[in-house]
Amino acid sequence: MLKKVLFSVVAIMMLATTAYSADKAVEYVRGQRLKVCNRMTVGQLIAGSVDRPHWESKTSNQGDVYVDVTGTIGPAGERMSFFSRFKINLTNGGFTTTAMKLDGTALSHDQMLEIFKAMCQ
Repeated sequence: MLKKVLFSVVAIMMLATTAYSADKAVEYVRGQRLKVCNRMTVGQLIAGSVDRPHWESKTSNQGDVYVDVTGTIGPAGERMSFFSRFKINLTNGGFTTTAMKLDGTALSHDQMLEIFKAMCQ
């Protein structure tokens, strides 16, 4: 019985540690600010503009850490799918927005900036 309890505790601790490391990247990006909208954090910006945002961190085979945000955006009756990807700079700190899609269409860097500016209003 004691072995089962100890095994369960160790298993829960391992799962909690794994989940925390993934959430750490998400929390980092959520707490940062974009140059085009310095008055809000990325988390506030997304929460105020994206319906049902889903945050997920991923690590590439090369060790790069990405945070993806998905949801829907736009006025009622004109909703479209939203996707944004942030890459965390593990060497120097900070992050960059590496991709954004609306209804599956990839946006240019300038278009991404305009979307973020509009979300900041």
